[in-house]
Amino acid sequence: MKEKKLNIAHIDYLLFAILLILLVISVLFIYSGTKNIPSLKTRYLMQIIYASVGILGGIFVLLIDIKKIQDISEFLYLFGILMLIATLLIGTRVRGSKSWIKFGFFSIQPSEFMKLFYILFVAKIITLYQNDEKYRSSVKFFIIVGLVTALPAILILLQPDFGSTFILVLIFLTIAFLANLNIELLILTVIMGVFVFSLPLLRVYLKLIDTTVFIKNLVFSNKYFLIISALMTIVGVIILLISTQVESKTVMRISFILIGIGISIVLSILADKILADYQKKRLLVFINPELDKLGSGYNIIQSKIAIGAGGLFGKGLFRGTQSQFGFLPERSTDFIFSIIGEEGGFILSFLILIIYGTIFVKILTLIRITSSFYNKMVLAGIFGYFFNQSILNIGMTIGLMPITGVPLPFLSSGGSSLLTSIFAYMLVLNISMKRYSSV
Repeated sequence: MKEKKLNIAHIDYLLFAILLILLVISVLFIYSGTKNIPSLKTRYLMQIIYASVGILGGIFVLLIDIKKIQDISEFLYLFGILMLIATLLIGTRVRGSKSWIKFGFFSIQPSEFMKLFYILFVAKIITLYQNDEKYRSSVKFFIIVGLVTALPAILILLQPDFGSTFILVLIFLTIAFLANLNIELLILTVIMGVFVFSLPLLRVYLKLIDTTVFIKNLVFSNKYFLIISALMTIVGVIILLISTQVESKTVMRISFILIGIGISIVLSILADKILADYQKKRLLVFINPELDKLGSGYNIIQSKIAIGAGGLFGKGLFRGTQSQFGFLPERSTDFIFSIIGEEGGFILSFLILIIYGTIFVKILTLIRITSSFYNKMVLAGIFGYFFNQSILNIGMTIGLMPITGVPLPFLSSGGSSLLTSIFAYMLVLNISMKRYSSV
């Protein structure tokens, strides 16, 4: 059959309308949250500019043949890696993180664009073996994809930007699950993630409470943890060698767990060195904000007050007390949903959740019906990006998730985040239009 060109008339109008609605809501509530702050009064105008640039650039993404993007995905990934390295070398430090590169009167955050570049490249790697499910589920292939993930993740963590690192790992887990990569190693990765951040959180917790000198000396000494790590890794390697002789999968699984925990302990010590105390406190206080209610717990407490004060119908646009009188920090970025909850109430908040839910269902439906394996993997990554970042941000504002500093897609102010979200969204629209072609 002759190949058909994409026709703009075949665009999913509901998805496109949702994008425009979210952008309008974003501008309104950014204006509401910043209009009384002289230094931020033009932030809503910048959001309009970024949204306009995103839509115009997104039209190109909407109409381009995704096969062309697939062909250059490794170059986009490499470009992203170079930008992350440049950020560490010449980046601008803001609120403790060296995450921005300044160009004259504007700055970019490479870690945001890296999320999309990573998705496009990993999707290509997995697609190379779309007909070899046995190799896709092998340990070797899992490690290859894991290393491709680890490189940008480590560079972002060094800034340090825990939120973006966490989102990148969650995108990897989402793609790995939907691509049927090794499920046992997938579970081990999650376990390792828990171990990696357990030590930093335990140490910062002990700083906030009274405990015995013996326990503090034990927990704050890296020597003991390194000895345990070395022993577990060595024993794990020995058991792994034995498993190759006896050909026992159970013994091999035990070896992987021991090696994984051993490596995790070392990574945990490194994470404790890299992450600032305020970032570790942010992760901890979501369990009990009262541990540091005037410090790291303040944001969560004020956010919950704002959302609770909104009631069913809200206080009305520009009438929120928490947002208008400066009690709610970072209200145009991390806590934009808190303003929506206070001024738009439960009704508008629930409508936002329905809108996001519609996006998620649409993407999952496209994953099921699209015939292109590469497109499936790209959609899986974008789903992981939008879903996990939305859940983390909204959960953060109501105290169900730790404060990680991740923006709410399409709503939070920030040029790099908004452009990345729009370009990823346009890729979804591009793929949805493929339903009407023979490709």
